[in-house]
Amino acid sequence: MIKLLLLVAVLLIMSSQPAFGQFLDPDRCLTCHDKRDHAALAMAGDAAAGVIFHKPWQRLAVVGGFGVLFELGALDAELYKPGADRCRPGLCFGLLDLAADMTGAVVSELLIHRLIFKPRKRRPKLGFTD
Repeated sequence: MIKLLLLVAVLLIMSSQPAFGQFLDPDRCLTCHDKRDHAALAMAGDAAAGVIFHKPWQRLAVVGGFGVLFELGALDAELYKPGADRCRPGLCFGLLDLAADMTGAVVSELLIHRLIFKPRKRRPKLGFTD
């Protein structure tokens, strides 16, 4: 747990530096359409991953992995345009976009896999033998 907190602290410190900050998405809007899109697609991805993966941590890892791949692809596409030296809002690698992905996946876990597919208790036998 301490290692995870240390990693988050290092990432936050590095993101404020100009050399690393040029690769991060400067978009800080929490309610914009792209965050809602990330959350909705992550919910759909988590529901689809439920067909193959049966444990919640596996489904969350798949959604997180695809979110990182998508963000790296957006960063690659934006930085290799002619004349692009810094990221524009809504493009490049966004930590808030990853947070929206994981939020959508967790909501999907709670709604779909915990409430709908809740394991049913077996009814006790009433003393009759078969």
